[in-house]
Amino acid sequence: MKPKIFFAIFFLLSAVSLSFLPSLDNGFVNWDDNTSLLNNHNIQDWSLNGLKKIFMNVPSGGYHYYYHPLTMLTYALEYHFFKLDPRIYHLDNLILHLGNVILVFSLIFLLSGRISVAWITALLFGIHPLRVESVAWVTERKDLLFSFFYLSSLLTYVVYLKKALSSKRYLWLAILLFVLACLSKPQAISLPFVLWAIDYFFKRKYSKALILEKIPFLLIALVFGGLSVFSVKPLLSNDYNFTQYYSVFEKLWVVPYGFFLYLVKSVWPWGLSCLYPYPRKIDGALPWTVYLSFFAPLFFLIILIKNRRHAGTAVFGMLFFLVTVLLPLYNMRYGFFINDRYTYLPSIGLFFVLVEGCIGWLENPSKKPLRLGMWAALVGFCALFSFLTFQRCKVWKDSIALWSDVIRKFPNRFPQAYNNRGNAFYVMGQNELSLLDYNQAIFVNPSYVSAYHNRGHALYRIGHRDLALLDYNKAIQLKPDYASAYHNRGKLYFDMGRYDLAMLNFDMTIRIDPYHEDAYNGRGSALAQKGEYDLALISFNQAIALNPDRPDFYKNRALVYKVKKQYERASRDMEMALRLARDNAKLALKP
Repeated sequence: MKPKIFFAIFFLLSAVSLSFLPSLDNGFVNWDDNTSLLNNHNIQDWSLNGLKKIFMNVPSGGYHYYYHPLTMLTYALEYHFFKLDPRIYHLDNLILHLGNVILVFSLIFLLSGRISVAWITALLFGIHPLRVESVAWVTERKDLLFSFFYLSSLLTYVVYLKKALSSKRYLWLAILLFVLACLSKPQAISLPFVLWAIDYFFKRKYSKALILEKIPFLLIALVFGGLSVFSVKPLLSNDYNFTQYYSVFEKLWVVPYGFFLYLVKSVWPWGLSCLYPYPRKIDGALPWTVYLSFFAPLFFLIILIKNRRHAGTAVFGMLFFLVTVLLPLYNMRYGFFINDRYTYLPSIGLFFVLVEGCIGWLENPSKKPLRLGMWAALVGFCALFSFLTFQRCKVWKDSIALWSDVIRKFPNRFPQAYNNRGNAFYVMGQNELSLLDYNQAIFVNPSYVSAYHNRGHALYRIGHRDLALLDYNKAIQLKPDYASAYHNRGKLYFDMGRYDLAMLNFDMTIRIDPYHEDAYNGRGSALAQKGEYDLALISFNQAIALNPDRPDFYKNRALVYKVKKQYERASRDMEMALRLARDNAKLALKP
């Protein structure tokens, strides 16, 4: 490696590391970290059976996952060696991001042939505040991991082209890396279309061979696209279905508005949030900014293409941005507007265009007096981005900080922000604060199912069983297939001594979600109370089969064995329960 390139990469990684330094002190947040990591016993089973569950996408704890087994495998590896030490997970996220920064530098250098263009593009990509959501949020490991393989695949494909197509092993390596990217996150399926953009950049003539070499990529994209559609269905919820308030015509304008906001926030990252509201109608109509935004990307593209000298870069960069951002824009139909994490890859194309264009413009002899000012402006922007990133990392420190940030910026716009902060207060034992947030979530959206369900928990904890039952009933009324609501209503009936009603609710939970381990345990307890010990044992066995690391399951089964006078089995189960309880206590005491 040439010294010039070595020092360029060294200063690049130093600047990015410094910008994200606060993220290493962050903990986990209750926005998917709890379901994908903390309560996901699939990743806690480092065995052939556990790995099989990961790659078969078996639900865990009543929760279904997008198909991204390679990402889950990294969690399993971390858990096996470090358990739930958040510092390790955040450090690994940062390391992956640094790896992606190097890949961006390498890719842009191969495309442009200029260290200055590659370095500035990689720096802007690496320190931009929009990157914080992907790096400081453990759950978004999938963004970092799929981007690592995605960029590696693109880089390998460019090497394949530069070797005049003589070495097919680079093409096959690019295909393998693409598969790994898809196993990390389904969003990787856009890669075949970026390859065509690279073909355009290198002015490859369309031919039969060019089309044939893309067929493996397209087939892989089709397979993983189908897997993604299949796995996403259980995740859809009425809680986030905001697009129902727009007509078909209005949706046609809202999507370009999201595209426009991605462009704007990439240039001026102000007022960032983990959630952004859909545009509100004023007197039944969308704001004029929504309609105007439809033309902004087109105008932007026209200006870039007019720079004839860099037309190839401009078209490639905008195609890269457009292709990689299309799938996230498609997510709007599932109730998500825009999210910072969806700019992780697309921003590369945008920054490449801007940097190449600015440097090319400054190379014009007539612009020589402006060069010093432009470089000073670049340094200022980079310093500002680095500072904003440093500060933004602190927002992701914990759940209270995260959701308080959303509530401060968008008061009474997001019921889930109040609900999730209420959940954080509930875990901390601050019942009154949690009830205030649940009440506010219901005030913002009287049909918000999760808030009724969670308020029922809080009311149940402080002894208001009748009010808790009303909230569970309301949650089930709004969402008849809400497995967790049936389960918790069953627990409430069990504590009230109404075992038949408890069993009905546990049975309903299992019918909706056959992987709900707690429902089997609850049903076993209800059956035991009714004296149906053989059936109770069957339910406890099913609970243990789903999660063999729960001490309460073994304890409950031991009590039934004791009643049946099977003392040896009861003793074995009680010993297992005590051992697991000790292991869990040791884990909880770890810093």
